[in-house]
Amino acid sequence: MKRVYSSNSEPEIAILKGLLESNDVKVLITAEGVGNYMRTLGADFNLFKDIKVQNQDFEKAKQIMEENDYVVMETSSESSIPTSVKWMVRIGLIAILAAYGYVYISQYF
Repeated sequence: MKRVYSSNSEPEIAILKGLLESNDVKVLITAEGVGNYMRTLGADFNLFKDIKVQNQDFEKAKQIMEENDYVVMETSSESSIPTSVKWMVRIGLIAILAAYGYVYISQYF
């Protein structure tokens, strides 16, 4: 799959999704972060979401988007840093901050 667009605007994503699907282009919307089971409705308003299309539909999607004044992002959906590494760094940072907080608070008690 190829990413054709990215935005943190839910209405913009919904409009473009409808435009592409009405022209027989299958769309997948993805977002960074935890999965849908951990999200609270409305709490991910500032997360950037990607619109991805199948490789064979990329040129068609690109043409539809250009006709409707959307800027096409011509990058693959693959990230240079694996998601597992991103989460390990995040968890490590939380552990460091928690340890620092414990040491700081223990000075006063």
